[in-house]
Amino acid sequence: MTRVLKQIINTAIITLIFAIAGILIKNWSPGLIDWNGSVFLLLSFFFIMASAFLVSGIGEKKPADIQSVFTLAVIGLKFILVAIVALIYFNVLKKTGLNNVVLFFILYLAYTTYLIISLVKMQKNRSLKQE
Repeated sequence: MTRVLKQIINTAIITLIFAIAGILIKNWSPGLIDWNGSVFLLLSFFFIMASAFLVSGIGEKKPADIQSVFTLAVIGLKFILVAIVALIYFNVLKKTGLNNVVLFFILYLAYTTYLIISLVKMQKNRSLKQE
């Protein structure tokens, strides 16, 4: 199993954990989470992360001096795609309540943290292989 596939599976597991947590919170306090909005966000973040890991997998096969450019491209791609999702979520779907904004940023920070940890681990393994 390749590293990219493992990362996408881990992202799916994280998304599933967030979905289960959302269901539990919705059952505990029905008005706290809008289920349609949270499903949209979870699926959007999953596909953004999957595309980011695919781009990093493509960069992994490139020469060592170009690999860091792909790492920066992954972070830039994720930022642009998340900005588009935020635009759709807040302006088109009109999810502007405080609970929706907090949900968006919690998911954004969680997925961004996972991406950064994965990229740092990949860079560390890359540098160890070169030495």
